[in-house]
Amino acid sequence: MLRAGLLHLIAQLQQYAGEQIVYRRGVASYTITAIIGRSGTATTDANGALAVSHTDADFIIATTDLPFVPTAGDRIQRSDGTWYQVLHTSGTPGVRPSDPLGVAWRVSTKRVPT
Repeated sequence: MLRAGLLHLIAQLQQYAGEQIVYRRGVASYTITAIIGRSGTATTDANGALAVSHTDADFIIATTDLPFVPTAGDRIQRSDGTWYQVLHTSGTPGVRPSDPLGVAWRVSTKRVPT
């Protein structure tokens, strides 16, 4: 029941807040709808100073929209033509579940030249 609710929520987010993107791995590409966001990571250095870093964009992608798990090095093109590359940030994997049941992935990226 909870899984059905999460699937419905992702579908609603895609419909009302989603953006069509092209997900590319090698020569294969997939046009899908993703929800765009950002993540922040807070760390402290040896002196106790706080440093906060942000991803350029996070893409929430339904696990059923791709036939594979996103991996560092994959590329995403937004509808405005900008390109992003999947990455691993310090202390945070580049791809992780966005919910407790794994209905969608949160894919962290960095903007790259075309």
